[in-house]
Amino acid sequence: MPLEDHGVRYFLIIQIKCRTLATLGALVIIFALALDPFFQQVVDYPLRWTFQGNTLVIHRVINYAPRAVTKIELSDVMDGDSAIFSVAAQFYYKNGTMPVPLGNGTRPDIPLSCLTSNCTWPTYQTLGVCSACSDISPLLEHARLDTRIEWLAELGAPGHEDTFPNGTVCGYFLNTTSSKPVLMSGYRINPNSPSPKEALIMRTVLMWSSPSRILRYGGSINFKHIRNPISDFLIVSTGNCSKGVYRNEVPSAQECVLSWCIKSIELSYYWGTYFEIEKSWFPYTTDDLSQTTPWETFKVARDGESGIKVVYNQDITISPQPDDGRHVTYGASNITALHTILVFDDIFSSIMTVANNWATPVIKSSLLTGGGSGIRRTPNFNSWLAPNNVTLHVEKLAIAITNVIRSSPKTTTSVFGMSFDGETCVSVRWDWLSLPLSLLFLGVAFSISTIMKSPREKEWVGIWKTSAVATFLYGER
Repeated sequence: MPLEDHGVRYFLIIQIKCRTLATLGALVIIFALALDPFFQQVVDYPLRWTFQGNTLVIHRVINYAPRAVTKIELSDVMDGDSAIFSVAAQFYYKNGTMPVPLGNGTRPDIPLSCLTSNCTWPTYQTLGVCSACSDISPLLEHARLDTRIEWLAELGAPGHEDTFPNGTVCGYFLNTTSSKPVLMSGYRINPNSPSPKEALIMRTVLMWSSPSRILRYGGSINFKHIRNPISDFLIVSTGNCSKGVYRNEVPSAQECVLSWCIKSIELSYYWGTYFEIEKSWFPYTTDDLSQTTPWETFKVARDGESGIKVVYNQDITISPQPDDGRHVTYGASNITALHTILVFDDIFSSIMTVANNWATPVIKSSLLTGGGSGIRRTPNFNSWLAPNNVTLHVEKLAIAITNVIRSSPKTTTSVFGMSFDGETCVSVRWDWLSLPLSLLFLGVAFSISTIMKSPREKEWVGIWKTSAVATFLYGER
């Protein structure tokens, strides 16, 4: 309909001030302009999830026992859990494990199958690994000392101290007043040149010696309440690599611990994307801060070879408050605990050094099993160096280890979930029919009123069929 026709109707309504029947007809035609948008909104096609069943299974771990070992022989002494080591090494030498893309999301890090578009599981508990870190910067002291230098990259592992040179070093120490101060960040001073020599830019130190298992510095500094930790270590690093060390910048120093715990987990799988939330965790703690050590070591000899046999005497048993009213004890055997601990003996007793400002940093780790001189690597990136967030990195490491434990096929129990499938439905939104129905009734009322009024005013109503007035006023269309 031409725009000028609508303008005439607006003008008609204003001039006659809604006092004639023509006003009703004008209103019907004006509001009819909105009929199409209202009709388009009447029908909706929502996606509704319909329950498909409780056949989905996900696994949790109550007792972790990835392999059957009934006793520890000499050949087992330094044999760590290979599955955990493969993941832990990714976090030490790289930036951790990366998610694997799958469809629109990422592949879960645990065995999971969802055959529909939406799967959910109830919150459940499982054995896992938790982490915590605490600042120990006040324990470091800056000094220049003449001492034995045991951190150079070309040196052998502990046990070859007779080959370690003496020299002058400058940097930040632990136990500066003791007979054996430990350099945590610093550099070797060249007596024949003003230029410093090799620099120590990062160091991790276990809170117990390996393999003798003698506690260092009286044991844990900030985590004495953690019972039988998997690993308790100090990590000190200086930002800006060797340049920061040579400028005597204050390093970042933390004590971190990895420990057994019970995690309450809520998870779902929605349109190819995996969601997991750790709702809470129950740590493995003790009120006895003078707890006895679970370690026993003694020398053994077999087939002409000698070594140290390490025995871990205590099982891991954790009994949290039950969520469902049933008492469940989580844990692992002493042998499983030992194999897990040995993984981090290789990793968290290491150093990172650089020969000078222009050289490439080198990490030396696995001092105990690296053939007497450790394993040297040249990393492209080191997540443990300041100013990186070490606390977050250790937390991600704990989550990754928990996923390894939850993926062990021999130790898991089933948790059943619910699956849903999407169905497209037709929904009528009746409120959008208010305008069309109102116009329908108004149109009927207008037609009936016009029919009833026309006979009474027939002398005013002309016959437009043969009249030339309409053509004269509006022209041909």
